[in-house]
Amino acid sequence: MYQIYFPTDLYFGAGALKELHKIKMPGKKALVVTTSGKSIKRFGYLAELEKQLKEQNVEFSLFDKILPNPTKDSIMEAASQAKAEDCDFVIGFGGARWSGGCPHKAQLPHAQV
Repeated sequence: MYQIYFPTDLYFGAGALKELHKIKMPGKKALVVTTSGKSIKRFGYLAELEKQLKEQNVEFSLFDKILPNPTKDSIMEAASQAKAEDCDFVIGFGGARWSGGCPHKAQLPHAQV
């Protein structure tokens, strides 16, 4: 018998990011995983995420190197950063590419925003 358990919450929809402060985060320091694309910074989404996390006294470390089809190396790099930075949960920010393995390799709770 096999079992896979991923304690994942997905938050999406118009205005969801601005409501994030109302959701109890599963820890005190997040590894925020996203692609190297510039739009989350240019359009203010990353700044808004930081604001929302600060309202809950949650720190974060940014991993913005996830690839469109994540490789084992990039996933392990993200997991290593989570460990080195003492992150206790993962936030996948933007598209769903990050979920191809990073959270379970880091062995941390995670949320997709």
